[in-house]
Amino acid sequence: MQRLDLLFDVMGFMQLLQSATMSGNPRSTRMEFPVVPNMLGMVLTEERWSGNNEGRPIAPHEIGACTPSLHASAEASAGTSVDTPPAGGESQHPRIITLATPPFTITHVNAAWCDLCGYCADEAIGKTLSMIQGTGTDRAQLRRMMHDVKHACASSATITNYRKDGSSFLNYVRVYPLTNDEGGATSGTAPSHYLGVLESLTIAGA
Repeated sequence: MQRLDLLFDVMGFMQLLQSATMSGNPRSTRMEFPVVPNMLGMVLTEERWSGNNEGRPIAPHEIGACTPSLHASAEASAGTSVDTPPAGGESQHPRIITLATPPFTITHVNAAWCDLCGYCADEAIGKTLSMIQGTGTDRAQLRRMMHDVKHACASSATITNYRKDGSSFLNYVRVYPLTNDEGGATSGTAPSHYLGVLESLTIAGA
């Protein structure tokens, strides 16, 4: 035998792993092994977003409403840079995209993120994640995550974040590197952006 080709279905494996993880607790909504594309373009076509790849601030008059699901058509007609593919739906998970270099400027947010954090898209795009941090945010956890991000690795942590109204919530956040390269993060190309997936662990009304 001179050659042996091995084919590995990565997405299929991750979906089976995700299913196996969920099966241990049928009531759980948390996916410990979510299937997340590692390319920016793929993430942007998955659902409706407000923002632009450069993190350019968006003026309030360009938005027209507080959540992407409501102002998507208004922004498109105004000619602003918004990633809202017609086939895109609304994610149930609050998600945010930032640039991959400090200070990690926010480039995109989805409607669920606006609902959780209380900020309109125009208040978030062009800003940094310090807007949802406060006195109760664990700096050691942030430093650990920044260490992972510096090495282009995915990371996760459970930290306290803050809404616009000042109320706090316990946040299970997962961070994934994204590239603009077709080979994705595994090709050796440095990440261009990071995707953050938030999950509030705070019980409403508690």
